Amino acid sequence: MKKTIITLVICFLQLAGYTQNSHPAQAVPFKKVLLAFKSDSVALFTGAFSKELDSVEIPLERWKERLNEGKRKFKRRYGNYELEDFTFKYIDSSGELQVFFRSKESFKIRVVKEDEEWKLIQH
Repeated sequence: MKKTIITLVICFLQLAGYTQNSHPAQAVPFKKVLLAFKSDSVALFTGAFSKELDSVEIPLERWKERLNEGKRKFKRRYGNYELEDFTFKYIDSSGELQVFFRSKESFKIRVVKEDEEWKLIQH
């Protein structure tokens, strides 16, 4: 019985470690984008991107267009996805967030820490 409990504790700790590693802090801005796609929130969408992306302020209408374009691309590429379908790994040496869809690598996107928050630095 004691051996079984120890084994279960070890499995739980490994699972907890996997969960923490599959959703690093650097994934927060990408999660905001996914939530923005699901909720049509322009504010959430714009808040996920770095100020460094554009040297001039982008009009709200242009952000709405970008949001809708992103939604269409994700729908075409991933179908009816859930937020839980995505996991992440941060690659410190390149400053990239590696995005996995249903455990398969999908793409990488650059992130940067800006004002104590992680932001996407590319569209």
